[in-house]
Formats: sequence, C-alpha cells, structure tokens
Amino acid sequence: MKAKAFRNGFDTKTYEKEFKGHKAMGRPVTLCTEPHESYVYGAPDCLTDGILGKDTYTSGDWAGWYDVPFEAVVDMKGCGEYREVTLGAFVFKHDWIFNPVNMTVSVSDDGKEFREVASAEYETIANVDDGNGRQEYTLTFGPVEARYLKIKAGVVSPIPAWHAGAGKPGFLFVDEIIVK
Repeated sequence: MKAKAFRNGFDTKTYEKEFKGHKAMGRPVTLCTEPHESYVYGAPDCLTDGILGKDTYTSGDWAGWYDVPFEAVVDMKGCGEYREVTLGAFVFKHDWIFNPVNMTVSVSDDGKEFREVASAEYETIANVDDGNGRQEYTLTFGPVEARYLKIKAGVVSPIPAWHAGAGKPGFLFVDEIIVK
C-alpha cells in the first residue's frame, strides 16, 4: 500500500507499507516472554498483522527482546493444515541488534503440551556492517493441523568478542510470524 498527501501545491513523502497475507494473519498471539520495555511497540498484535517491517527498528512494526529469548504462541484455530513458519527479524549490529541464534517451532492441540516439529541454529556474521536489515528465518516441516503454534528464537548472549559490545547481551527484533 502506498499513500501520499497533496495540499496547496505541495506533496508529502510517500508512505508505504507492505502486507503479506498468510495463515497466521489476524490470529491472536500470546507472548511467553515479554519484549524490552523500550521496544514493545505493537506487540503482540504486530506479530500477525500482515505488515512486514522495513528499514528501522523504531518504526513500530518491530518489537525487541533483550537477553531473553523471543517466545510466542499463535492460536491457529480453523486455519487448516500448515507446514512452514517464517520469522522476520531486523539486524543492525551497530546498535547491538543481532539475528536469532536459533529457532524452534512446536505445535499443540491443547495449548499445554507442545511437540517440536522443526528447529535450526544460525551463525552470526562476524562483521558489524554485513547482514544488516530485514532478514527472514524459515523452518519447514511435515504438514500439521494443530491449533497452537509456538515459535521460540534465541538472542545473542553474550555479544561476540569482535563487537564493541562484547560480553553484554544482544537484542532480537522481530515483526511478522508468517505461516504457510
């Protein structure tokens, strides 16, 4: 979606948002861990609103976790079968914001007992200028039709020795949980 205002011969900057329809869009999300108090923004609703975060983590499209893993449960009631989960993450290592170090997807029919269906470990690019911006992390698994979907993503902690913030915890900023 693009929007621009015109008034008295002047026009404003174009406002642009990208929507991505998917099976979790509009579904309720319960946070198992809370974002950092300075970076809650629209969480948990921003995680399934269909809006993909863009160029800055302070836009309100992202929520940030610090020194605790991101963990959320999506109520997939009535969506049918799914087999893929993508987590959008914003990386900006200059501001101590890193990619997830791992991601796990689990499912449940009762919301209490979850079984893992996919997981992955991720490397952190060892250069402060490389790999920054919006990144997507996707896990694919056999088809399931479980009501509840849990996503957990680990935060870099401690920050690696090559970084100016070495030894301190990092941030993980996430926006959309895309389910196909």
